[in-house]
Amino acid sequence: MALTGVALAGCAPVAPDGDGTVVIEVGIGGPVADAVKAQMQSAAEAADIVVEFRDVQTLTAPTVSENETATIEADIVLTDSVAELTGLAATGALTPVTALPGVDADSVFSEVGPHWAALTADAEGGSIGFPVATSLTSVTFMNPLAFAEHGYAVPTNSAEFDALVGRIEADNAGFPWCAGMENGELTGDPFVDWLAEFVLATGGSDVYRSWLAGETPSNAPEIAAAAEAARDTIANHSVAKGDSAALLSVGFANTVPMFDLVGTYGKQCFFVRERPDYLSFVTDVVAAEVEAGSYRQISAFPFFGAGDSVVVTPIVDAVFAGVGRVDKDVEALVLAMSTSPFGDSFAPESTWVSARPGATDERPSPFVAANRTVLGVATGVELSPRSVMSAERLERLRAAAVAFLGGQDWADAAQGVE
Repeated sequence: MALTGVALAGCAPVAPDGDGTVVIEVGIGGPVADAVKAQMQSAAEAADIVVEFRDVQTLTAPTVSENETATIEADIVLTDSVAELTGLAATGALTPVTALPGVDADSVFSEVGPHWAALTADAEGGSIGFPVATSLTSVTFMNPLAFAEHGYAVPTNSAEFDALVGRIEADNAGFPWCAGMENGELTGDPFVDWLAEFVLATGGSDVYRSWLAGETPSNAPEIAAAAEAARDTIANHSVAKGDSAALLSVGFANTVPMFDLVGTYGKQCFFVRERPDYLSFVTDVVAAEVEAGSYRQISAFPFFGAGDSVVVTPIVDAVFAGVGRVDKDVEALVLAMSTSPFGDSFAPESTWVSARPGATDERPSPFVAANRTVLGVATGVELSPRSVMSAERLERLRAAAVAFLGGQDWADAAQGVE
């Protein structure tokens, strides 16, 4: 599933008065950026504040003065990378949200839950940012027409899901998983998300966080075991028929047989594991129906492919906010962004949702509903590899996935990831 958070810098016992304008550097893009900016605009107008958005590819590096004080021009920064936020905070250019003089830190995290504070914790026990939007990294897409044709019910837990996989195979109805790993320069990328789900499910949060942080290397035995379990789940229950190397020659876009009752491979496949906002694999006909608000041929339910643990502690992408310059206007906007009704009505074209479990999001999309179903009962969350790892490490992890699926042992394939 990404989040949005805020970081702050240069705090004093009492924040100075603002000038009525808050400058926001936006290091995110796509529908989620538009959705978050619209919510921030509404919150600012309610507080009689003018917001100035500055879109960037990556957050701007701070300016360092002669006395080695680091500052940034933005009052608030938005990023979906905790690594980027942490790097900026390490320069001293951000003020922990827990250190804002006019903001009660407990109130900032009271609606999203204290587990979010731990995900952006600094060495002093503060939090350098907080979430303003989030999305699961995994939902299971399905075709309601195909389910109806075969008399299959949508599973509500991992036991029901496992039983459905067995029934599909016993009925010789097709392949449970629609799986393809070939995706140009990003070949192997889908396996990174599968791997993350299985590391969390088999090793728990301690192993998962240690792996993300680079403390447990990717070629460690517990990560290798998760990689093997993920590979076997995909390969043994898909068109690969047990040959994981075959997945590398199936384009990710070729998973569209799920939405074709004949199927490119002569058999229907029933599930695709993907992010809720990723629909590039569907046919033009289905895409047009979704655009018109019809979900006749596509829906989604929570991902049970790695066990129930993923529902209790889901993996998410997130957008965090961080603060650079502190004044009373910034404090007012931070408070508005961390409490209702912020995030109650994200734009329809975005499947991202508020990090607040109680958000009253009424969009009809089943992808939004799958997000809300899981996040509404989650007792904690874990960040995705994309939210924590550097781009270079992710690239090496994709390369390891390709080598592994091609037949190399995971311990050897992943030796140079860190």
